[in-house]
Amino acid sequence: MIPVKVFPTAAAICLFLMLSLPVRAAEIDQYVAFVNNDVILESDIEIERAISQLFSKTGVSDSCLPDSTEILDNIIDRRLILSEAWRFKMVKITSEMIDDKSREIIHQAGGMERWNTFLKTNHMSNGEWRAKITDIMVFEAYVDQRIRAFIQIQDRAVDSYIAENLPNPGLKNASGEIDSVQDNPDVRDAIRKLLLEKAVTVKLAEKTLELRQEASIRLAETTGN
Repeated sequence: MIPVKVFPTAAAICLFLMLSLPVRAAEIDQYVAFVNNDVILESDIEIERAISQLFSKTGVSDSCLPDSTEILDNIIDRRLILSEAWRFKMVKITSEMIDDKSREIIHQAGGMERWNTFLKTNHMSNGEWRAKITDIMVFEAYVDQRIRAFIQIQDRAVDSYIAENLPNPGLKNASGEIDSVQDNPDVRDAIRKLLLEKAVTVKLAEKTLELRQEASIRLAETTGN
């Protein structure tokens, strides 16, 4: 069985940002893996960890954050998908689109002041930041057009989910009467979206596994926590 990782939208953006933001280390940067012609450095893992902390909820213990092995695994998977996404060039990224996505991510990170502090701490230029946003948008376009567009959630799948997960199959309407959940369009739409995103995650994992089998991946010594 293929292991499945389910990420909400904000977390998905967080993990994407983690994969390649630059770090200006004073020490010599050591490599931890080669993926085809791409090199993954120790600094890539450190910046991923920093972004994970940036997007995590206040008070979350470091033990709840991904360790170095998980981080490296995520970097490899997402760089393979991004490389595949760039092959299709399915969307034209405009400056206005980059600005909109930037505002969305800054909001999710906790606001402009917190985000600017992060960029300054990690010595990231505006040009480098906008390049990463472009990668994010290409990745999202790939998922939308090459994966999500080919998945349809049938009514019977929604019915099965309701039967298995909602022990009280009724909701009170505005008149105080009980309406069947099965017939509530808002509930059904929410469940359909949930099932769609779960299916997208599975298909994305399958595609990642396929790309891993085709790729040349060489790891250095096992990374610690």
